[in-house]
Amino acid sequence: RDFSITDSIMGFANSRVEKNKEKQFDKMLNEMVSAEKWNLKHWKQTIETQLNSWVSYIPGVSNSNEMKDIKKFKSILDAMTPLELDNIELINGIARERISKQSNQPVDEVGKMIYFYKQTLMIHTWLRLKKVNNEKLPDSEIEMMEMQENDPRIQDIAKKIFYKKGKKSGRGRSLPV
Repeated sequence: RDFSITDSIMGFANSRVEKNKEKQFDKMLNEMVSAEKWNLKHWKQTIETQLNSWVSYIPGVSNSNEMKDIKKFKSILDAMTPLELDNIELINGIARERISKQSNQPVDEVGKMIYFYKQTLMIHTWLRLKKVNNEKLPDSEIEMMEMQENDPRIQDIAKKIFYKKGKKSGRGRSLPV
């Protein structure tokens, strides 16, 4: 059997997907670098762009685990108040439970979404630092990953975002001595 036509169509679709990913990366990079503050509103817009992209309608892509996560995150973000979208610090245990119920997602998914958001916040902070210091910005997702691996500042940024000072973990109780 001859699959040359199918191969040509798939090759064309794959090249279009790659070009679209590059455009999305450029757009996201510009948004992150230009935004003084990166909050859930910005991230929600990025997710909406991904969901509205023609790429999400390609068979196989629309049912991928990544796309399923993006759809879950969108429903979670839709259940948040404007204040919560502007200030993630307002999302405590009670808010997580409310968001979970309104979005029909488990509380663990709300936590997972917050974790992924914090990863983008870490990237935003790092990119802004590079911009302020007039350092070269990445041209691709692969280059960004390589630059992060070789930049010791990324660890300090991650610690500040994921382990805020002054916050007690758990229920705020100290272990007995």
